[in-house]
Amino acid sequence: MTLNITAANPWFVAQVSDRRLTWAGRPYDDEANKAVVLGCRDALLLVTYTGLGYIDELRTDDWIVEVLDANKVVRRDMGFAVEVLRQAATDAFSRLPAPDRGAAHTFLLAGWHCRGKRQIPYIWVVSNCEDLRNGSFGCVRERFERQYRRMERDARPETVAGLVATGMQAAVDREECATVYAALHGARDGEATAAAMVGIVQRAADHPEYGRYIGRDCMVAIAPREGMGDVDCYYVGSAGGRVAYTPQIVATGMVLRACEITGGDLMVPAGGRAVRIRGGGRSPGGPLFGLRSQRTPPRPG
Repeated sequence: MTLNITAANPWFVAQVSDRRLTWAGRPYDDEANKAVVLGCRDALLLVTYTGLGYIDELRTDDWIVEVLDANKVVRRDMGFAVEVLRQAATDAFSRLPAPDRGAAHTFLLAGWHCRGKRQIPYIWVVSNCEDLRNGSFGCVRERFERQYRRMERDARPETVAGLVATGMQAAVDREECATVYAALHGARDGEATAAAMVGIVQRAADHPEYGRYIGRDCMVAIAPREGMGDVDCYYVGSAGGRVAYTPQIVATGMVLRACEITGGDLMVPAGGRAVRIRGGGRSPGGPLFGLRSQRTPPRPG
């Protein structure tokens, strides 16, 4: 399990994902990537998940990248990308051994859909256990379902902002979430909103009953409205240090796997946008820039 929070309004989309994986109710990896940036023909989407850390023997973020890349979604539209993920998840879960086959799992995609000169922020939920309208299904279904919410500047006031938490919601301070949601209406500072969401995740990690399922280290991704800045991705580590991490990126002509990054920032093109990944900062006498594949522990069990 995990805790991820996504916010969207007509000016920015922000997503915060924690990095803890658990096995048999205990943490075994606090630096697991759960963030993917997808650039397809008519959209840029931030993708995360809650639920199983492995699907078909792959880490779930690797599984997401494999599905998107194998189906060449970067050449297709947003609806195709979401449907590919939904169908692949339904098929993959039907093959899993029990009890994994009955695990509650949610993919959350949020970002910008470009229709001519219009940019429309969307939040998509692809899940076997919950939706955007009514929350939990009350059971785990055999098929994954998809639902979306879009936010436009000329829409009704109550529909121009969205805040969605997935995963261990029982650990979340709902008053804090209500405060962040209220501030989203009209807000233009994605980084301030993301900082507030990181705070919610980190305080949830201290919950006496459910905190063991939530990591304090987070990956942040902020996608401003086009023309208002680059897409910004950065790691928030609870212990400090000079090493940071990248999300996975799937875009035309390239796939960037999760890496450790030191030194300066890395700029990557995705979906017609520039994605800036912040480095860990240069240590005295260290290299100006460094990038290497993220090291991961073996799967337990």
